[in-house]
Amino acid sequence: GISVGAQIGGLVPLTAGMEDPHAFQRAVQWKIQLPNHWAVWGEMGLIDVKYRVAETGERVDAPSTTPPAVNFDFEHVQVWQERTHLLLGLEYAFTSKRRRGRPTIGLGYNALGFKPYELHYEFKDFDTDTEIQEEETIERTDGPMHYLASKAGYQWPIGQQVVWDLSLNYRYRLNDNRFTNPNMLGLTTSFSVQF
Repeated sequence: GISVGAQIGGLVPLTAGMEDPHAFQRAVQWKIQLPNHWAVWGEMGLIDVKYRVAETGERVDAPSTTPPAVNFDFEHVQVWQERTHLLLGLEYAFTSKRRRGRPTIGLGYNALGFKPYELHYEFKDFDTDTEIQEEETIERTDGPMHYLASKAGYQWPIGQQVVWDLSLNYRYRLNDNRFTNPNMLGLTTSFSVQF
């Protein structure tokens, strides 16, 4: 059979040096059931990644900038990225009884593409506590960036055709830059209709 559903979730980027890292995922999820407890599992949607860093430059993928006036010092840059999200993998259910709750695990490939995103540079005059913010839009042509995606979850049937899925997810980056492409740990939930 085939199931299609809507998915939402929260993620935490896991990179030292990030301040207030968080991400929100929304996607369409689908599965194609295979014999012997297996399913092809896919997701397509968007992930919003937000964090602050207290430096600029190539290491953190935030172009360097000069303060707007000599009495202002750079404080931090806030990064707001909206990424396209495409995932394909295999899922294994530990029981074939679909009318009962069942634990699952999954492993797959995840590609995150870039959309134009914003950097918010913040400067502060520490004598007067005055703050100034400057914005810059980044348009990247590289990508997509590659991840190994894994999950462990539990599925509960609701009636004859609806399934509620709650999963703990981990995405391990396969590209170098740990700021633009951080490892991510999160919790997602979805409601799917089986056909």
